[in-house]
Amino acid sequence: MVPAIFICIFTALYVCFAVEEQIGMTMAEITVDNVRTGILRKLNSNGRWEKLNNIKKNAEDFLKRAFIVGILGGALLCLATLGYLGPYSMVFLLIGAAASVLIAEAAINNAYQKWQLDMVQGIPALIDFLPSFLETPGITTRAALEYTIPFIPGPLRGEFGNAISAVKRTGNARRELMLLSARVRHPVMEAVCSRLATTWDASISPDLFSDLREEVANVQEMAAARATTKKKGLFVVVVLIGILGMGLLAGFPVISNVLNSVSSSFGA
Repeated sequence: MVPAIFICIFTALYVCFAVEEQIGMTMAEITVDNVRTGILRKLNSNGRWEKLNNIKKNAEDFLKRAFIVGILGGALLCLATLGYLGPYSMVFLLIGAAASVLIAEAAINNAYQKWQLDMVQGIPALIDFLPSFLETPGITTRAALEYTIPFIPGPLRGEFGNAISAVKRTGNARRELMLLSARVRHPVMEAVCSRLATTWDASISPDLFSDLREEVANVQEMAAARATTKKKGLFVVVVLIGILGMGLLAGFPVISNVLNSVSSSFGA
């Protein structure tokens, strides 16, 4: 019986790790590659590919970091419950590995939201400086924007710089500016890009964005409120993790005693 089990285990390990297919990969490598490809395909679905493309990052980087977080969390739970569950506590490692996909999805969404917020936070400087340049006689919206770009903070400066370069290559200001608006996906950004595109080569009055100041102020207030909410949410998560850990440490002995009592009563 024992030799048969040994032969089966040896054969399985040999097939998985030693036998190479014509493509030069073992069965284990093929399986891991298929699982990885399926996970990356899931992470790139539901509009997340566009978000990753907008922030110029890829899903694999998020997956690697999420996998580390998931495995570390699973390992901590495994160690905390090892004395009560024994080898069954290893299931927490599998749960942590599976949870890494959800962690990666949340991280991608949060990264895009942060990029989106950073982009929008550069708009107040735009609507403050650009009208000042428009007051100069003969200055077009295009020239005023070029003069304004050095004063714009955050990633919005580089994005407008890239848009202007693209317009110089293609000659299609509306297309390039609306593409930028579509990437940011924010109503204030859409309004700004639409007005810039409409008046691109025209000399207009400085009140181009005067009616957007209230909306921009609301965006700034929402950003401050979101930052406060995020800090509170992080505190709540830390507290919940602490409560869960305490429950695991205190609950398993109680459950073990109850099961022992029940088994003893049946044995009696």
